[in-house]
Amino acid sequence: VGSLGPHVMKIAEEIFAFKHELGSAIAQWGYVEGQLLRVALECVDIPDRQALAIGYHSVENFRSKLTMCDNLVEHRFGNSPAFQRWRAAKDRAERLAKKRNTIAHGWHKLYAHNTEGRRWAIVPLHHANGQLLHADGEKPPAGALCLRDLVAIRFEFHGLTTQICNAYEVLCGRPAPFPEHEEQPPPNTPSLRQIANQIRAELGVPVKPSRRKS
Repeated sequence: VGSLGPHVMKIAEEIFAFKHELGSAIAQWGYVEGQLLRVALECVDIPDRQALAIGYHSVENFRSKLTMCDNLVEHRFGNSPAFQRWRAAKDRAERLAKKRNTIAHGWHKLYAHNTEGRRWAIVPLHHANGQLLHADGEKPPAGALCLRDLVAIRFEFHGLTTQICNAYEVLCGRPAPFPEHEEQPPPNTPSLRQIANQIRAELGVPVKPSRRKS
């Protein structure tokens, strides 16, 4: 971050951007769950499909929802060539659910004197000898999630949403609506300057020009 020069992002802008990305990532996970419900509904042949939707939403934790959906897909489409495509999406959802839980339930902490982009963090919590341990230093501890980490996670959730949507359509015997490469996050996370300029543009604040090389 230091190579970007001073004042890429003020601390108030960073906090705003952090919370914006956190909310966007959690909202994107809601789309993941919505796609899973579509898959589950496709597996049953009953007149009142709303009953299954109510049952799905009554399941409290995501792992159980995913297991319920996977069992339905295996029962209905287990012999389909598209089943492995679904199973890949299911396995990925299981892995990414851990990141969703981290950003939803982690401890938020401000490191006001740290470098730009790493002043606001979701800090991992640890238990030892009956005590709750976390870092009180000037820098986030190992495993902490900062602004650009949240952007990357949001991209991962979006890719998963796309992957489940594609799997759903293929299970139904239709072409996948999105190119397969869109199921993966972009290779590079936006720079801090790009994130700052995006936030400023959305707020109607003039963006800062790109830094020119000397």
